[in-house]
Amino acid sequence: MSRLKMSAETTVDSSRVEVPSFPESIPEGKGGEVCRKMLHYLNQKRVYLDRNLSLAKFSSIVGTAIARICTAA
Repeated sequence: MSRLKMSAETTVDSSRVEVPSFPESIPEGKGGEVCRKMLHYLNQKRVYLDRNLSLAKFSSIVGTAIARICTAA
């Protein structure tokens, strides 16, 4: 089970722009930093739109090891 509760839901504000929802709690320490970076690149930069995105490429973008990505997710 994931330590990070991610919600796939988005909320829509009055200007009809989708705003991503964030988990209620992010772990402290290095794990929390990795989670925040992952959320930033997924929600703000939308790296998931890259058809060639792989776990190795995503870990390189975030700047951490694949194992840490897997643990954080």
